[in-house]
Amino acid sequence: MRTVLRATSSLEKSLAAYKFLAALMALPMLPALACSPVKSIDLYFPTDSAAVTTEQVVRLVEWIDMLRKRYPNHEKFFIGGAAEIGERHAEALAIDRAKAAAKIFQELQLSPARVELSSKGYAYDPRASLKGEKLRRAEIDFLPACPHECPCQKGDPLSAAPTAPSPVPARP
Repeated sequence: MRTVLRATSSLEKSLAAYKFLAALMALPMLPALACSPVKSIDLYFPTDSAAVTTEQVVRLVEWIDMLRKRYPNHEKFFIGGAAEIGERHAEALAIDRAKAAAKIFQELQLSPARVELSSKGYAYDPRASLKGEKLRRAEIDFLPACPHECPCQKGDPLSAAPTAPSPVPARP
């Protein structure tokens, strides 16, 4: 009888370990629970170039216009650059692409929000990228100021809509 109990106990331990491992493997499949109100757009560039095309400027201006309507309060923009390995001076070119995107913000006065540039350019191997992914780009992330739609603000009294003051009863 004791041997059977040990076998059952060992089987239960194995089953528990299997369930634990299965739960760990399923974690990446769960949606992210963290709050991230960041919105992003990429500006694309021709090979070996940091010149922003008119088409890309129009895309950026339209995107900023949409952000203005949806988010009246802007916190900041963060701009990074990317290039393909094999482009001439790829990391320096990536930095130049980020600077070119930031220059559009300055010249067109697109937003009063802070614009921060990445201090590093990134060069990616096209063979290791997702099919169809454009690697020659400036990556622009927008962080709206509060309030925004992020679920982390539910129950936050600072993000609630203002209410009318409660009437003060008149004294007799």
